[in-house]
Amino acid sequence: MVPEDTCTYILKNNLVPLIDRAQQELKIPARFTAALFAHTLKHIQGKYPALPEFSNQKVVDLLAYLINRNLDLAISKRMLLHLYQHPKMDYESILVTIGFKEIPLEEIILKVPFLIKKYQQTRTSTDNGAGVRWVMGNLSPLALGNVSLSDLSKRHTNLIRFRI
Repeated sequence: MVPEDTCTYILKNNLVPLIDRAQQELKIPARFTAALFAHTLKHIQGKYPALPEFSNQKVVDLLAYLINRNLDLAISKRMLLHLYQHPKMDYESILVTIGFKEIPLEEIILKVPFLIKKYQQTRTSTDNGAGVRWVMGNLSPLALGNVSLSDLSKRHTNLIRFRI
């Protein structure tokens, strides 16, 4: 089911076939694709002029590229801005432009002890949850595109909380 606040934009721009295609062929939840169009793309369109080379099909093509590369779809939100502004730019170049680096999960996890130590040195809050949020916030730039932030949080929050 798609978010209710996306329906008007989706129907007005005839995006149902693209959302269905992403769901059927790419196995991407309609909720994600609808939000990408009606929240992220709509916001970008409100800030930047449209270029004739950009089409909504490019959004689905971007998602297909990310799936083929086994990258987390969350990075599509950052990539979409550059795709909209430079519709002829290839996806690999967009990844370079946004500073994406492919990092294995194990390498991301290896940063946790350093971040915990750094948090303990600079800690100002008595709330133990603040430490988890601080560590996750510092991991998020590394994790974006490499691993789902919610999966990372679910799998490692107890480890972080135990050490803080």
